[in-house]
Amino acid sequence: MPRGRPRETDHCDAIAAILRDGVAMADIARQLELAYPLVARRVETMRRILAVETGEAAWIDPGLRTNVLVGRAWSERVAPA
Repeated sequence: MPRGRPRETDHCDAIAAILRDGVAMADIARQLELAYPLVARRVETMRRILAVETGEAAWIDPGLRTNVLVGRAWSERVAPA
């Protein structure tokens, strides 16, 4: 059973759309007028959700999956119903 409250995914689609083009998180925050820590948390959330959905823990490690790959994978995924 999951612990804690559900992860927020608001802004994830917009962040991923820019992230997949290799734009830095600080620039994404400025473009979307969001706080940098919020963008960083949403990227971490996308990593965790991708890891659960694919069964690959490598999504959690930025050394194994870059933010660009996270953005691409998030943009290509079909959200669960």
